[in-house]
Amino acid sequence: MEKKSILIIDDDPLTCTVIKNHLRNSMYTSTCLRKGTTASELLFRTPDDFSLIFLDRVLPDIDSSALLKSLKTHPTLRAIPVIMITANAEKSEKINAFQNGIYDLLMKPLDKKLLLLVIKRALEDSRNLVLC
Repeated sequence: MEKKSILIIDDDPLTCTVIKNHLRNSMYTSTCLRKGTTASELLFRTPDDFSLIFLDRVLPDIDSSALLKSLKTHPTLRAIPVIMITANAEKSEKINAFQNGIYDLLMKPLDKKLLLLVIKRALEDSRNLVLC
């Protein structure tokens, strides 16, 4: 089975390390980018390279909501599940993120079992959408 590639967009190196460690010995590979602008450029240049995206709610160089909206307008990128990660979010921010198209939202610190279950479910759901 081909390994699925996950893009992690988070300016915190610790979060990237935690996710990468959680994915170790799994069927997933990961790339971590600390700048939203760099991630956006990569995604729009190579939209077929990733199966799932982790997006930090707060990035220093770009508004995460704007990045999410731009992904959802692209014919290929719109099908990639986006899981938002955050250390803190108000109810209204969570609602806004779901309205803008996130698949799920995970709170930091990230639990390994929950993380892997959400990834598995998101990839299965996105695969089922493609088959329809």
